[in-house]
Amino acid sequence: MSMRKRHALAGISLVLLAMALPGCGRQPLPSISKISPSSGKAGKEVIISGSNLGAIQSTSSVQFGSATAIVISWSDSEIEVEVPEEAHAGENEVTVTTAGGTSATARFEVEKEKDKSEGGDEEAKNAPEEAIVEFLKKQGEDPEGSTFAEYKVSKEDPNWMIYSEASHPGPPADLPMFLLHKVNGEWIVLSWGTDIFPQEYGGPSDLSL
Repeated sequence: MSMRKRHALAGISLVLLAMALPGCGRQPLPSISKISPSSGKAGKEVIISGSNLGAIQSTSSVQFGSATAIVISWSDSEIEVEVPEEAHAGENEVTVTTAGGTSATARFEVEKEKDKSEGGDEEAKNAPEEAIVEFLKKQGEDPEGSTFAEYKVSKEDPNWMIYSEASHPGPPADLPMFLLHKVNGEWIVLSWGTDIFPQEYGGPSDLSL
């Protein structure tokens, strides 16, 4: 066999060997080490830190579940993205996909938007005391001279609270209570009496007496 043929065969053998070796000639698999912050609402900008992310984005992408994030900047160790509007509320699995493959998942908590129909944090159109007085008048009661005080506010949802009749002369066990809920920015009374059960009206669990 001639020297030229031997060199040609040797070259072919090296190519075949390179093709047979796992991962040889391929971009390494991307890896996510941290997402900062680890939670936020849709539209929030977050930083994904890791390795083997690729020097440029090219055709690479970032997924929050099935939703594709908008990329702001990209480097081999850090990607800045905007949490996609399509990402569902709650825990999302975040992955980075490059020419080297798809990374293992990292977790990101998408915070739920407040229901604006319930008034959110906006200032109420009326005071709880005003809602109670109006409610008692509709019940045929005379609230003249009565005073009312905040008894308990839900930490889970501040749109729910319980008021008591502070001027009631009876023992504490007979103290009238009022269950209030803010709807469309206005406080309304849902129930009143010595025993009220917020959960019957869809109220939060931490408001139980």
